[in-house]
Amino acid sequence: EIPPGVTKVNIPSVLKPPTLELKQLPSHLKYAYLETSQQLPVIISAALSEEQETCLLSLLKRHKKAIAWQMADIKGISPAI
Repeated sequence: EIPPGVTKVNIPSVLKPPTLELKQLPSHLKYAYLETSQQLPVIISAALSEEQETCLLSLLKRHKKAIAWQMADIKGISPAI
């Protein structure tokens, strides 16, 4: 609950990664992380080769601002919705 008169500032996840509860995945999927300390998780195929995984993660890291880990990351949509 935010007190009256106080504005909540939504900080993007790429600046302050949220703490997420990760669920068990099926065997054909796995978690990969875009930041150290297991922050900013993404779900990828477990069947990727090491080279494919490296290329994919490199691409995702370059464009991580386009990924939404929480409502505050979705630009143009009010978190109140």
